[in-house]
Amino acid sequence: KKQAEEDKKRKDSLCAGTSVITIGGIVGTVVSVDHENSTFVLETEGSKIKFDKRAIYQMTLPMLMLQ
Repeated sequence: KKQAEEDKKRKDSLCAGTSVITIGGIVGTVVSVDHENSTFVLETEGSKIKFDKRAIYQMTLPMLMLQ
């Protein structure tokens, strides 16, 4: 339960500029986030794709967010 709460908190911190790898292996940068619908738009090689936050496998927040 604690791990699920930490995962939710991490995904709630998702913002534009975050580097993401999806569970399907797609790598890109978040360009927008819809927290109300738990979705985000990922840009990869000029294409933009909308995902559910549950599709996140790994993410790296932009340096500004880490300070």
